[in-house]
Amino acid sequence: MSKCRIGARRTVLPFRLLKRFGLNVDFPSQTIRVTAAGGVLQVPICSVPWFNCLGTQLEDFMVLALDLPPRTEIDGLLGMDFLNQAQAIVDVENGEIKGKGKELDSVF
Repeated sequence: MSKCRIGARRTVLPFRLLKRFGLNVDFPSQTIRVTAAGGVLQVPICSVPWFNCLGTQLEDFMVLALDLPPRTEIDGLLGMDFLNQAQAIVDVENGEIKGKGKELDSVF
């Protein structure tokens, strides 16, 4: 199972995963400026054919292509863009994220 964190505005997936799915991350048609710990970055935006998490599947979902630092030991970030569409409820006290009746074990 991949590890993801939550809290970002936009959903982020690593380059290697997007390339594995055949997406063009080296020459993207769109980029966005993102402020990160290392400064301001120009990050590719990719449309994934489908994205399924928390019991919600989205078609042609836009994600940011960004490799997170290896020390984070996470594969991506579930952004508010996805969590809103999944109607997710984050239960911090119990360490759970629920969306449309489904549950995802938290990695808090």
